[in-house]
Amino acid sequence: MAGRAKAELLPRSTGPPLITGTAQVGQTLTATRGSWRGSPTTFAYQWQGCDGTGLSCVAIPGAAGDRYVVQPTDVGARIRVAVTARKTLASATSVSSPTAVVPEIAPPVNVSPPTISGTPTGSW
Repeated sequence: MAGRAKAELLPRSTGPPLITGTAQVGQTLTATRGSWRGSPTTFAYQWQGCDGTGLSCVAIPGAAGDRYVVQPTDVGARIRVAVTARKTLASATSVSSPTAVVPEIAPPVNVSPPTISGTPTGSW
């Protein structure tokens, strides 16, 4: 019984973090911390870039808050967030599901031809 009581004191994820927002360049993604047992006192966020399958993920340098603005370097990748819960000397980490693949930035499209206005002046 003492082992179980001790285990309840450690942070333990009971529900993963969730990401809201659209995974497109310039858009802001927001992370929830998920659900935890063990009454953690602090939470740290680390956004990660993953390959197109969402399996191989690495930390995005400097992306350590609950919000992340999708960058041009994220095109072709999926993004997830790792949340670490801490309490005294113990910690545990839970990761979100990855987003959809960040699409390429579409180039601008001309929807009407250019026009010329005014009266020509000068000598020809």
